[in-house]
Amino acid sequence: MMWKARQRGVGCHWLLASQCLAVLAVGTHSSFTRADTIDFGLPLEEVTVLDVRGGEITFLRAGATLTRSLETVEAIYFDELPGLRQAELHLSEGEYEEAIPLFEDAWTAATTDVQKLWLDSRLALAHGQAGRPAHALTHLARVVSRDADSHWLLLVPAVDAMSATSAEIDAARVTIARIKEEAPSPVLETLETVLDRIPLRESESDRPDDTETLAPNTGQAPPPPELRFASVREHVSRGESAPALTAIRRLSLHADKDDLPELFFHAGAALRGASQPAEAGLCYLRIAAHFPDSPWAARGLLATAEIYWSSFRDSDTATRLAQRALDLATRIDHNPLQRQARTQLDNYARFPSRGKP
Repeated sequence: MMWKARQRGVGCHWLLASQCLAVLAVGTHSSFTRADTIDFGLPLEEVTVLDVRGGEITFLRAGATLTRSLETVEAIYFDELPGLRQAELHLSEGEYEEAIPLFEDAWTAATTDVQKLWLDSRLALAHGQAGRPAHALTHLARVVSRDADSHWLLLVPAVDAMSATSAEIDAARVTIARIKEEAPSPVLETLETVLDRIPLRESESDRPDDTETLAPNTGQAPPPPELRFASVREHVSRGESAPALTAIRRLSLHADKDDLPELFFHAGAALRGASQPAEAGLCYLRIAAHFPDSPWAARGLLATAEIYWSSFRDSDTATRLAQRALDLATRIDHNPLQRQARTQLDNYARFPSRGKP
């Protein structure tokens, strides 16, 4: 995918008991050793993937247990599932219809929860890219059933530009409700909210093909650059959420790719002003997912951290998001954002009670 972040080593005492047993098993019985490969932009071969939960990947390499941010991972090739290489190739080339059945075959052949969790996340990504939002949310719910970490919200598709049949939406709703009953979480509530926003279409044959644009071309010339976001900024600064969102929708009809990070950020600010923190967080996180090297991505991560701290009372997630923003701001050498990130991290450390239920 498009994720960048940090690397840090951890000892076995940081792992769950089940993961420690896996480490010991691999270390003492060579017959259990797998030759998985993790693609971090460059392949890291001869490893054993232990876990992909909590926004991190934990793996064994040369007898050492290592952990990196999951956002640095572009692909995982499990030793027992050779068909994954072809699936990932199709996915990377935008051939989603070819990738999906291969990922489904791999999911069927998977033998561990870690493999199934990862493959459900790849199916969510592929279905979302293919314009099937209900299917994407179904697979995301299955991911959350194994790991309710907010990291997976990065894979939520931009449903406002897609559509689904009532049967697809109902099937997804049943799956999410069943999983929510067994293991309720705020992430599942967010998926339900997103599901309710998917526009309906009559049948599968009405779904746009890959050659159709998701944003209609009105034939109107875009406003000059200096005026492009003026009305949006004005409405947001005044707390006028509804007019701000109307202006954002109008801009989205002819937005350039370079406009999208700021557009997402203002949409998040407008939704936050409308007392919709979960929806705001999704807008902010989309910047980090699609434009990981943009200063707006760091701003979005910091805004989402504030939402988790003040609205969701989750100081741990807030700290992790702010740290990611600091890492990004440092990498792109953006001093004001580095200072802002450090200030927020200091606040979360000094006042953790605000992040507790």
